[in-house]
Amino acid sequence: MNHARAAGLVLLAAPLAVAVVAACERSADLRDETPGGIDVGPTLDAGDIPDIDAGLGGDAHTECSSRADDPGCVGPVDFPCSFDLWVQQIAADCRDATGCTANGWLEVTLGADGCVTALGMNQPSQPLIDCVVAAVGEARCPCPADVETFYFGEGNDGCVEE
Repeated sequence: MNHARAAGLVLLAAPLAVAVVAACERSADLRDETPGGIDVGPTLDAGDIPDIDAGLGGDAHTECSSRADDPGCVGPVDFPCSFDLWVQQIAADCRDATGCTANGWLEVTLGADGCVTALGMNQPSQPLIDCVVAAVGEARCPCPADVETFYFGEGNDGCVEE
């Protein structure tokens, strides 16, 4: 390639490159930032959720130390504990499996041994409780003791088909 042709290509390509770079420029106008963090809006407060007799204790289920870890409660290598996502998935699956009629709050308590030790609901639904107990009653979660809540909403009278 001769020098004149190369110089011509550079002269033609230079404005195009400037236009591409200018088109990719981004700017943000951040105003009224919340001091110390990002304001994510209002949050729901579950308040006091009463424990329910869900049948988690006793001989109904395999002893906790003999249970296998549930893969849904095991996160990626850098974040091995995923209790919150596990509870959210179980609650959503049970909501759907029971016809989307549960209302209020579900509270799941994980003991230090990795097994669910208590369930709470402020508007108990026996079919939903049975579903959650079936999901957590034979599994372990390799996480420290914790409590997670799930809000089903109010006035649910069936699943909406998409």
